[in-house]
Amino acid sequence: MNEKLISEIRKHGKRARGKRELIEHLEGKRITPRKAIAAKCFECCCYFADGLMDCKIPKCPCYPFMPFREERQTRKLPLVQ
Repeated sequence: MNEKLISEIRKHGKRARGKRELIEHLEGKRITPRKAIAAKCFECCCYFADGLMDCKIPKCPCYPFMPFREERQTRKLPLVQ
């Protein structure tokens, strides 16, 4: 099944961030958490996401890590005194 899916992704999937990472995952290779997020976003957007725009799905567990969200949340560190 993975071979067929990989073939379809290579043939029809847009050349975008997450494509290579998703194929690596489906081939059974270990990928980093950052690559896993990119692969999931690519898969979630039906293999056509370019990764350069906000998907606007804030309930997705990967959404806080999406690099191109419109409303970037900044992490405020407490001041050490």
